[in-house]
Amino acid sequence: MSWAHAIRYATPDELHCVWRNSPYECSAPKCHAPAVYKVGYRYVTGRQGRVTSATRLICERHGEIFCKRYQLELPAPMGEGEI
Repeated sequence: MSWAHAIRYATPDELHCVWRNSPYECSAPKCHAPAVYKVGYRYVTGRQGRVTSATRLICERHGEIFCKRYQLELPAPMGEGEI
């Protein structure tokens, strides 16, 4: 079981892999599209009931799937809706 699902655009620093000197790819299995979003959620691990949080970098397509699955709104493109 998981909760506190969130999605936002990843910052340029989060998207650049220093050790490979290239952009990160989507963390979904077998997807090699460039990452665009950073998603996060919390879940319970093991018998002790410890709470763990996880973050992933995902592509545009998997961001849409994540939003539909957890009934979230896709974030507005960067620069739009900001005052």
